[in-house]
Amino acid sequence: MCDWLLNMQRAMAIAQDIAANTAPVSVALSKKLLWEGLATKIPDMMKTEGKILQWMGSSADMKEGVRSFLEKRPPEWKMSVTKDIPESF
Repeated sequence: MCDWLLNMQRAMAIAQDIAANTAPVSVALSKKLLWEGLATKIPDMMKTEGKILQWMGSSADMKEGVRSFLEKRPPEWKMSVTKDIPESF
């Protein structure tokens, strides 16, 4: 098998793992931070990250992630990307 195909298979496996095991709101905020980080100064980025991490740390999905891990079951994410992310982010 060629390197390109192997790399594509690995990338798809990682993407499927992220889709199945990562809270959609966390993924959306991570993507937002990555894109904004391309044009934002580090101190400003750290301030934004701090706000997001503080908010996510007390979120329903964070609690569900920990609970599902401890109970050894798939997570059941409750938060919505379109409804639950504060506009201030």
